[in-house]
This record gives sequence, structure tokens and C-alpha cells, in this order.
Amino acid sequence: ASGRGSSDQSLMDPSPLSAWSGPSEGEPEDDRGRHDAAFVDESACIGCLKCALIAPTTFWIETRFGCARVVDQWADGREAVEDAVAACPVQCIHFVNRRAELPLLERVAARQWRDGGSGGGATRGKAARSSPFAIAASLGKRAARGDLIAWPSRRGRASNAGVGTADAAVVAAAAAAA
Repeated sequence: ASGRGSSDQSLMDPSPLSAWSGPSEGEPEDDRGRHDAAFVDESACIGCLKCALIAPTTFWIETRFGCARVVDQWADGREAVEDAVAACPVQCIHFVNRRAELPLLERVAARQWRDGGSGGGATRGKAARSSPFAIAASLGKRAARGDLIAWPSRRGRASNAGVGTADAAVVAAAAAAA
């Protein structure tokens, strides 16, 4: 699914929101023994555009808040993506585990954007300024305890009775992470 128009699914859905153009499962893994994915911590991104200029098919600049986002993993090739990461002046682009970390991080970042923006030193609520890594860690702990409901879809919101509870879970996780 494309990162630009993907719908929210379950919070712990194992499918990333960004497209995958990286190595297939049968191809050799990297030095760490896995196929990593790139993730932009939009709460730290200053919108310098360097990543999007170096790897324009992989990185996209979100127009509302001017921060980078990965929309197609490795679409420009490993060398271009690694060069884009190295060029970031605030080091807000991270390589994360494609299966264990990326889906939750992307869903947290998407919710931060929906709830008022997170990038470029946003001054909206605490959830907007919190690191998606800290929020994801907190939500992961809650999910492991069975203390979390499914992340509501923006489509069909009127029929989803759990919207308030899920939003409250994100706000609580953001507060705990801050």
C-alpha cells in the first residue's frame, strides 16, 4: 500500500504503510542479517529536502508541514537511500526492522500527522512533539499486556465505537513518552 493514501488498520497490523521496492525474501540480507527499511522521525525533521532530492522516489515531502516521509522503500536503490540518510543534517532518518518496527512506527507517525502535525518543530500538543519511537515503544508495551484495542480506521469512523478509546491510548502513550 502506498504511504500517501493508505488507510489506518489495526495498530499492530504487521503490514507497513509504505510500499516495498527493496530486496525480496530470497535475496541476500544486509550486514545485520535482515532487510531493513528507512523511517523518518518526522518530529525531528526540519524539511531540508536533501533526502527527497537525492532519492526522490523513496522520500516524499509532506506538503502540509514540510517534512520528509518514506513512501516507497528502496525505490531509488540502496546506495541512493543510504546517501540520502547520510545527507540528513539532523539525522532524523533511521533504518528500522521492516517487520518488527516499521508498521507500528508508520501508524504512529500517520496518527500524529492526522492529529495536527509532528514535524519541523511543531508547536501543537505533546503528542505532536513526541518521538514516534517513544510512542511506539509505549504502545508496544501496552499491546503486549493486552491493554490496547485495534487502531480505528478513518474510513467508517461513525461505525467504529472504539475511536475515542484508541485516540485516548495514543494520547496516553504520548504523555508517557514525553
